[in-house]
Amino acid sequence: MDSARLKAHFRILVHTSWHKTIAVNVRARGLDGVRSLPIIIERGAKVQFGKYSTLLIHHSCRRASILVQRGCEFQIDGGLILGGRAIFGRESEIYVAKEAALTFGSGLKVNSFLSLNCLKAISFGDDCSISWNVTLMDSDFHPIYDRDGKRINPNKPIQVGDRVWLGHHVLVQKGITVSSGAIVGSGSIVCKDLTEQNTIYAGNPAKITRRDVVWKRSAEADMGEDLPANDELTDRSTAMPAMHPQPERNLSAVEVRDDGLVWSELLQRSNVESPSLKRTGVAAPRGESSSLANVLGPTERLAADAPHPTNALDLR
Repeated sequence: MDSARLKAHFRILVHTSWHKTIAVNVRARGLDGVRSLPIIIERGAKVQFGKYSTLLIHHSCRRASILVQRGCEFQIDGGLILGGRAIFGRESEIYVAKEAALTFGSGLKVNSFLSLNCLKAISFGDDCSISWNVTLMDSDFHPIYDRDGKRINPNKPIQVGDRVWLGHHVLVQKGITVSSGAIVGSGSIVCKDLTEQNTIYAGNPAKITRRDVVWKRSAEADMGEDLPANDELTDRSTAMPAMHPQPERNLSAVEVRDDGLVWSELLQRSNVESPSLKRTGVAAPRGESSSLANVLGPTERLAADAPHPTNALDLR
């Protein structure tokens, strides 16, 4: 066993809050969660689930796949979907409102002091990196009305593609789509869609500074060495097919409509498992829209088969 793996095991043994860890895993997977322990909650982290909230994790998550470090504060009143391995750095704060859905893909790495407020829908693709002091909000929080009493600032979802890197002190506002492979420079304010893949954006508002780039974490490449040349970089419609293929798909893990959120597509694509949902088969047919409240609400099927003694879970 190498030194890095030894350090990781030592950190888990020393810093883990075992009663919080066991409670969250039981909520996600029932008794199987106690054996596998895919989620590790460190001491000093605060995790609170609302009465009718839902936590779903990908079936591939095994022991210590998801780490919530000390100082984190999670308030989950809606739906939280974890699509694979993830690290949430120190002092990160996440709030998910009722009837809202927050989705993370696999390979997520969050540095410290993340501030994420989800009142409608926020989704991340795979292999995303979030630096420190990043803020994402899909709401203005305070409603604004015109003279006719119509609200003019409704909540709007945020969609982040695969392999996106958000630099430190980046602000992502509501209704934004960030394309796969994008790099957002430190201190940038994203108030318009970032539509081009494998592109560097920076500034206030964030604008294109360089195209046809690919980024790697330090562990993925030898530092100081150039990547091999790619003749296909000139064709941005393919978005670097040789080094980082970009499959054609909707970046969002949920489909947002006026009549609510469509969860069937989310469950199908995330390939998540939940003891209560798995046994009862609670899911809308593919393509059929349904209100999120009907899925997450106090239905008899969910309440009768919940894997925990009480729906409310407050771990402080």
